[in-house]
Amino acid sequence: MAGGIRIVTASYPGLPLEMLVEKGIGVLPVWVTGVENPASVNYKPIYGLKEEQGYGEELTKINNNLFELLLQRKKAKIEMPGTSQPDEDSIRDYFKNLFQKTGCEGAIVISIIQKDSKTDENLSGTYAVVAKVAGELGVKAICGETASVGLGLLAMYGVDLLNQGKSGDYVAGQVQGKISRVTVLAALGDLYYASHGGRVKSFVNKAMGTASKFKLDKFIVPILKLHRGHMGLGGIAFSGADGINKKLLQMVPKRIEQAAVVFSAPATYEPAQNLAAMIAQKTKKYIPIGPIGPELGVHAGPKTWGLAYIE
Repeated sequence: MAGGIRIVTASYPGLPLEMLVEKGIGVLPVWVTGVENPASVNYKPIYGLKEEQGYGEELTKINNNLFELLLQRKKAKIEMPGTSQPDEDSIRDYFKNLFQKTGCEGAIVISIIQKDSKTDENLSGTYAVVAKVAGELGVKAICGETASVGLGLLAMYGVDLLNQGKSGDYVAGQVQGKISRVTVLAALGDLYYASHGGRVKSFVNKAMGTASKFKLDKFIVPILKLHRGHMGLGGIAFSGADGINKKLLQMVPKRIEQAAVVFSAPATYEPAQNLAAMIAQKTKKYIPIGPIGPELGVHAGPKTWGLAYIE
């Protein structure tokens, strides 16, 4: 990696594993809480090494296990699980292993964040913890103000600059400058998960309130929009994969720098694949497809797919 610098995301970045390995992108571990067998659903750390290609099958199994668990809990009407970032010691261990395994001289970590729509207050403690440990180790921490594949696009951009021979300080500044141009869109095909807790509950309840009054809630799907750390209603689509994809495509600008598509449970892979093809045709860009990851996936549910783009 040019400059001996590695890019790391503080949660799963919604990109396919082969792309993480190809670009040398690291990922901090993500823990799923409130489950009896956490090892079956926890996303282990990734260092962006070639030998991690073998993790692909295990990652697919973990992703499938997570969304099968959500379906089971809905059926049994059991409280939904949550997610948690690793503690300070685990983050320290991750970066020590990163330096040892990759031989890199430094790192830039991009963290997840969500803000209160009214007060602009940071609702996630992840960045504060990551930034504290990063400061101790000389790692540059960036508050990404996004999640899932939004982090992935910022990481890809940073890696491309490093490969051009740019310095760590320059890359960190440029990535910071891109944050305001990153938007995440996700169609929530089953509102049960969003309405039973988690970070998307309040916006979904508000968005669907009016629809329920007119008995339209069974025919429409809300589109979650995450931009600059703020989560809200991006739009409304008619139910069905074709209607959802049509609406998502309309929301993507024709001129973008990059985009990527994510899926949750296996059943959403085909509509996500179709969406990627539609966006590729519209923008003339290559559109990768990857798993949505646990943070957004747990709160949005197994009937979710979507995308992120950089304008």
